[in-house]
Amino acid sequence: MSNRFSIVIPVYNNEKNLPITVPFIMERLYMFVGYDVEVIMVCDGSPDASYAVMKQMKREYPDVLRIVRFTRNFGQGAATRCGIDLATGDVIGVISCDLQDPFELFVEMLKEYEKGADLVIGRRVKRNDGTSDLWSKAFHRTVHKYIDKRYPAGGFDFYVMSRRVAEDFKLIDAPNGSTQLALLWLGYDYVEVPYERQHREVGTSGWNASKKIMAAMGFFATYSPILTRMWLFAGMLVLLFALALLIASCCLGFQSQLVSSLYQFLTLCGIGLLFFAVALLGEYSWRGYWQSLDRPRYIIAEQE
Repeated sequence: MSNRFSIVIPVYNNEKNLPITVPFIMERLYMFVGYDVEVIMVCDGSPDASYAVMKQMKREYPDVLRIVRFTRNFGQGAATRCGIDLATGDVIGVISCDLQDPFELFVEMLKEYEKGADLVIGRRVKRNDGTSDLWSKAFHRTVHKYIDKRYPAGGFDFYVMSRRVAEDFKLIDAPNGSTQLALLWLGYDYVEVPYERQHREVGTSGWNASKKIMAAMGFFATYSPILTRMWLFAGMLVLLFALALLIASCCLGFQSQLVSSLYQFLTLCGIGLLFFAVALLGEYSWRGYWQSLDRPRYIIAEQE
């Protein structure tokens, strides 16, 4: 009896990619010898005609392709989670819709799975997509250094997991967090398979600056105390500076122009730190409150 391989693909603003991506994948399913393959595409409330194209593709490949549409945009993490929830495979792979990650690499990943690896990660060693994306590099390295040392310094969103990992992953309810960090948090050993990220042939990425900032906040607020500790250290520095200024005041006199200017600077720093600390506390409180509502991660409007 063949093993079943489920391929999960989140879809958002991929109307132009889908007519290329879906046939590309279907023409290469022969590579998965010994596996019965299903492809699950989850439309994450995309404002373009992505789901209409997905329905057309469904008619062309009814036995392999499963499609889902959310009622609205719930985020890539929710779309990935939905695909994993619906997957029936013994092993599950996740890949983006833009084909920047080499689909053929799934074959090598499955070989590692067959050797006993519960989690196989595609590790980006080079980017050929026309941009160095310094912000992303700095972000992933920061996550690696300050949140989870097991997190690859280049990040990852292309991976394969066993059914055991998938079932444990479903137990995690962290709507504001990261799918990747949640998988690593489970503690399973993983194998890295290096690859070069390719140029995006069609369309533009929806991963804009605001989404990156929100993702960064979710990463740190959910999986690390570094944000609160950062303000603790900043407060200690201001306190030490205030003590030094007090000593200088006694030596130079309170009427000294230098001392007066330093007091004004210290006051502004203190006020700024206070506002940031209150905002950070509000962010943590909001995230805790949102999770306490126990709302579903996503709502499915339609599936075929």
